[in-house]
Amino acid sequence: MSVWPWPRRRSAIAITKILGGGGGGKTPPGRGRGGNGGKGPGGGASSPQPTLDTSSISSTFVGNDIATSFSWSHTCTGASMLVVAIAHATDTNVNNVKYNNVTMTLIGRKTRDSGLNSETAEMYYLLAPSSGANTILVTLNAAAPGNSNYVGMASSWVGANAIGTEVDQALGTTDPDPSLVPTTGAKDVVVDCLAGAATGSSVFTCLQTQMQKRRVSSGTWTIDAGHSRKNSTGGTTTVGWSRSGQILAYAYMAVPLKPS
Repeated sequence: MSVWPWPRRRSAIAITKILGGGGGGKTPPGRGRGGNGGKGPGGGASSPQPTLDTSSISSTFVGNDIATSFSWSHTCTGASMLVVAIAHATDTNVNNVKYNNVTMTLIGRKTRDSGLNSETAEMYYLLAPSSGANTILVTLNAAAPGNSNYVGMASSWVGANAIGTEVDQALGTTDPDPSLVPTTGAKDVVVDCLAGAATGSSVFTCLQTQMQKRRVSSGTWTIDAGHSRKNSTGGTTTVGWSRSGQILAYAYMAVPLKPS
């Protein structure tokens, strides 16, 4: 009489491998939930939010019969991006900006033409700027007229590797205060440039983290220049400045800095 053989017993390790668990069930890199090229659970660490190199903030003021360029020294310490903001009260725009003789990319330009003069905000950026103290050189389209005011402001960023969509506005004395709402990712940082017409009683107050603010005057032209930052608050992030005293015109722009 034949006897039916009992099934061979399998070990717990063998059963685990058959079911795809344990050491045999690892998720391939970059294929876990969250995706994003490996920037999610099971796919590696996400890119951190860009941070300001607080030792690398600089500014300069130039006025009264500028020739065709001006410059100042700025130090980058391991920065992935350099941002330059230029505010001016004149009709003569910037032709190009260079850092250590490398041409920077124009982010955008916004002008408020108030008749007597113009307020203009411009921003530029450069990826992987040279480390150390180097010169920021701003070259104008032409020789600026007398009593022109230019303010150059710069900030260095660690972990910023791309820029988002720039937004801007140019409004007058009866319009709302400077306020913009750029579209942002969860880990973006928004930076701005303010060029506000100014007089003795007018005040522009930053509504986020102020990096630089200068009031400069030569002759009849005066300008309030500002450069600030704000970490993203989600899908959109509001930035702005308030006005008090004598309410005057302004040009204003903002752009998100992205980790990737």
